[in-house]
Amino acid sequence: MEYYHSKYTTYLISEENFEINKNYTEFPNIIFNIKENNEKEGESELLNQIMSSVGITFGQNAVLINLGPDQEIPLRLWMGSPVTHVLALGLHPQQLQLQGFSELHTIYQFNNLRILFGLPLDQYKAHKNNKSLLWNALRSWKNQAG
Repeated sequence: MEYYHSKYTTYLISEENFEINKNYTEFPNIIFNIKENNEKEGESELLNQIMSSVGITFGQNAVLINLGPDQEIPLRLWMGSPVTHVLALGLHPQQLQLQGFSELHTIYQFNNLRILFGLPLDQYKAHKNNKSLLWNALRSWKNQAG
């Protein structure tokens, strides 16, 4: 059970009443991307190239979830789902309601999920060293057994 507060009333809502969009749970890979108001040109293409290099295609084996800088979505919603790999680009662990997990380009095993946090997408476009760090981490993230 979780408590939700409005200005006037406190509601107690059971977790059974929460639903995630079915599209978010039918694929083994979830890619979270921080979405700024001023999306830079070519970022979508860059993301598709990076993902295809490790065999990930949106709509076939992955879903892309764009979050604003102040938005949160609890990662626990995917516990027990077919999701096995989570990549969070530009997000803080708190946005997924996780504590710790502060190292970038480090693979974390959390229950049935392999989680990898990275920089915002534009940092990979502009800096070759960052792109190399991400590439090495992504290969391990996809290739190691969970």
